[in-house]
Amino acid sequence: PNPEYDWLDEAFQHLLATEIAAGGRLRVVSGEVAHRVRQELDIQPRGPLGTPAARPLGDLAGADLFLMGTSMVQGEWPTGETRLDLTLQEARQGEPLIVTAVSGPFANLLDLADEAGEQLREALGLPA
Repeated sequence: PNPEYDWLDEAFQHLLATEIAAGGRLRVVSGEVAHRVRQELDIQPRGPLGTPAARPLGDLAGADLFLMGTSMVQGEWPTGETRLDLTLQEARQGEPLIVTAVSGPFANLLDLADEAGEQLREALGLPA
């Protein structure tokens, strides 16, 4: 991982929170709450969690669903590629509702967030 791109995960968190919350049917837990809960439970925000970790995470955050993911960059700005791997998971049973990946030119981060948001809304049965 290149520390120069550490900001990318946080940027995607904010962009995807906006995408998911669009339409007002879902409430997105603040980044501060999510960070605090992950610290309390010593959970790294990478990939799907098993039921033993998923249930307490949902209980402490007051969430029924949560989104975990990673971003990767290959190459340099603006010609490099970005990949975003996401898992939308049910907190009670720990079941993944969708596991997806989107990728594209590094210069098109907003398009990647739009595409990922569309896939997540579709998996939740929300309007596009």
